[in-house]
Amino acid sequence: MKNIAILGSTGSVGVQALDLISRFPERFELVALAAGSNFERLAAQAQQFRPRLVALANPEHFRELKSLCDSLGVEAAAGEEGLLRAATHPDAQRVVAAIVGAAGLPPVLAAIRARILVAHGRIVEARPHAPERRPAPPGARLPADPAAAPSHPASSPGSGQPQPPHPERPPG
Repeated sequence: MKNIAILGSTGSVGVQALDLISRFPERFELVALAAGSNFERLAAQAQQFRPRLVALANPEHFRELKSLCDSLGVEAAAGEEGLLRAATHPDAQRVVAAIVGAAGLPPVLAAIRARILVAHGRIVEARPHAPERRPAPPGARLPADPAAAPSHPASSPGSGQPQPPHPERPPG
């Protein structure tokens, strides 16, 4: 059994991950859910899956979330601290990072530092320039999918520089 935390559970990737988890309850247990601001969907997910922790980045609906979670016996958190707690939940073995853009960077980095295996989309593309090159930590795995790797601004569309052909499209 793998214990899973999902960051961005109310978006399309998060909803698909939850669908997959629900189809294989003998293989996966959901330990933490986090969302940006979609309180209604997050509340429904908390009721259906009953994770150990539910976090909402936008604290506007935190009182309602806390009340619901208290009735379910689920811990509630809010703000960036809530996202970090979901990403580094002590029982999580895997984190699905489906938060779009720069908001996803701090929790993903926290999960990596906590040595939790992370699956993510393209959060790095939120940066306006190429990320600073740093050596990978020991044992780190780099993306095998070239589409998941950050692009270099010198070869971005409109830069006037030649671009390599897309791996899934024929040249021309």
